[in-house]
Amino acid sequence: MDLKQINNTSITAANISIGDKIPVGGTMPGAFNLSLEIDKIPDELADAFKKMHENAARINTPAYVKWLHDIGTNIPPDVFAHLFAFSRVFNTMFPSVAASPDMYIARGAEFSESNTAQLSNLFHKNLFQCAEFAIVAQLYLQTTGIDSKYVGGEFLSSPTVEFGDSHSWNEIHTENGEYIFDPANPMYTNIGIMPNISRIKLNSKQMVQLRSMLMKKRRVAYFPVENILTHHTAYYGYGDGVSVFPELVISAPDINTVHVKKSLMRE
Repeated sequence: MDLKQINNTSITAANISIGDKIPVGGTMPGAFNLSLEIDKIPDELADAFKKMHENAARINTPAYVKWLHDIGTNIPPDVFAHLFAFSRVFNTMFPSVAASPDMYIARGAEFSESNTAQLSNLFHKNLFQCAEFAIVAQLYLQTTGIDSKYVGGEFLSSPTVEFGDSHSWNEIHTENGEYIFDPANPMYTNIGIMPNISRIKLNSKQMVQLRSMLMKKRRVAYFPVENILTHHTAYYGYGDGVSVFPELVISAPDINTVHVKKSLMRE
């Protein structure tokens, strides 16, 4: 597994495999030292992955490619097809239980500093939260050849909110740009379940520069993304769980340099 710690509470992970243990937190404050073990791929998930591949191949037609063009996105059709298939198949085969205090307590009981939670247990007990959704999505995306990674970070709905929410998602690199796939929050539309995909308003080089800066300085920062279907702007990034300021959202960078409002950054 290629695991990188971006700052005190944010990580990225690629090439995840059986036996790996991934730091997770989610809704449990201060839980970055807890981890989830990829103990195995449950048979039901393996069957779902097969259905996802079949669905992706079936929907990747000229009419579908034209539809993507018509809605104004340049995400590669094969990438969208796999994300579409994942959202449709996973949420149809394994409908989520509504979040509740009991559900959070049950999930929290699976984690402790002396006990590593196991993916298969959380799956069979229907205790998935965003971390597990994104980890499973990463496992699937690795079977497709899509350049992707799991990210544990924070989410801001707007640059005016005071605190970010711990969240996990998948970051996807394509020849046409960088994208966020948020598998825990599919879009329910009048034509069915659609994948929650946003274009990152930074290019690959700028994302590398941003992470490098944060890893060296242990700072916090967020970057803007635009949903490819709704065109709504939101903010993903790397917070510290306790100190979030709207001014830490990255301003529009040029092609060579990531500009951050450094006077407002935490040292």
